[in-house]
Amino acid sequence: MVYFSTPHTITSLTFITPPPILKLDILLAIKPFDYLVWICFILSFVLVLIIEKLITHNYMELRKVDTNWAIICSSLRQQTSFLLPPVLPLRLMICCWLLACFVMTSGYSGCLYALMAFPSNMETIDTITKLAIAQTNGEIQVTLTASSIYFQSLKV
Repeated sequence: MVYFSTPHTITSLTFITPPPILKLDILLAIKPFDYLVWICFILSFVLVLIIEKLITHNYMELRKVDTNWAIICSSLRQQTSFLLPPVLPLRLMICCWLLACFVMTSGYSGCLYALMAFPSNMETIDTITKLAIAQTNGEIQVTLTASSIYFQSLKV
């Protein structure tokens, strides 16, 4: 597979790739995001819980279980019903957290579904050199006409 941002030329050139080999991948659940994204998410989760604890510490009338449960449920994309607390900083923090979790879980589920539907074990071919190496190693079969400029550049 080759990804281009915009088409630079239009030809009848076709790339043929073998079908993916389906095997069980234990780490599939963490593959949709890079490890830095996971670290940032975990740190922000802990930070939100700490801020919630600091804010609710000064207000005894707040039920901490409701806000903690909302923070946990939203990060796991689970439904929960709770009342927003009457404290403005806590309301703003929870609303921002809910929005961030919505974006994060939507992106995660979309990437996870794509990985489950079409698992990619091949390295992305993004240069002509990688294309030539993949063709030489038999990983892909390049089909093109002998009179094209691509034929001359990929000739082994």
